[in-house]
Amino acid sequence: MLASAQTEETFLRRQLCRVEALRYQFFSRSAYRQLDSLWFISQSEYQNFVNAEPAATESAVWLPPSLIFSDGSKRRAESSKQVLFVASFHITLNREALRWYLKEIHTRLLDDPAYELVVVGSTNGRQCARQFTEEVKRECRCSVHVDVADLTPFYEECALFVNPMQRGAGVKLKNIHAIERRIPVVTTSVGNDGSGFTDRQHVRVADTPSDFASAIAELLNNRRSGELMADRAHRYLTEYYDGHANLRRLLTHLMQDISDRSTDKTISSSIA
Repeated sequence: MLASAQTEETFLRRQLCRVEALRYQFFSRSAYRQLDSLWFISQSEYQNFVNAEPAATESAVWLPPSLIFSDGSKRRAESSKQVLFVASFHITLNREALRWYLKEIHTRLLDDPAYELVVVGSTNGRQCARQFTEEVKRECRCSVHVDVADLTPFYEECALFVNPMQRGAGVKLKNIHAIERRIPVVTTSVGNDGSGFTDRQHVRVADTPSDFASAIAELLNNRRSGELMADRAHRYLTEYYDGHANLRRLLTHLMQDISDRSTDKTISSSIA
């Protein structure tokens, strides 16, 4: 909410986000004291909590977003140099990210005549989002698709996925959905935060315009390298993001903990 407060275009919405951030902060502290188990969707937020509250380490767990894996990749991007960005454009953080990409990255890649940016997003009926997409449509070599029902064709035809987020918290599901389809990802540190993916092993992480553009150009011109990276990321995803297995493990542990405490109380009561 604090990040949103920095990017909202209107004064009233900025103040609303600040107030909500304060409410979340107060509520979180109160709730944490009452809970037996804390499940963090973000690996980094889990680690930050453990570092700040070492006494609560045993109650904190990283629970990645739950995914239902598809049967496999059906990508048709053997010769494509399409770069894909998918987002909800009623969210100011996403608008900020794409503006940064268009200003700092997009123009650096136009020397390659095959390069094209494909932008797919939803507006949620918001006027500010519709105005933004019209702004983006005026960009050279940039196709914009708004409020489409099925994203599958765009994922299948792209060469790689970009996530240029500049601010935000939690896990950015943009990367997750691309990796689930075995698409190479170039992302900022913010975009990769909390996911557990490693730079160059699973994704390419770059925060300066020159590094971001270089990573894209390298992957567009070295398809094999991108495919190997995407395969490693997908293997990591299937190992750590299996929602059914993770929930079974955590619920079993939680129920066992409750049972142990109940037994301890019964023994204590009997002794008394």
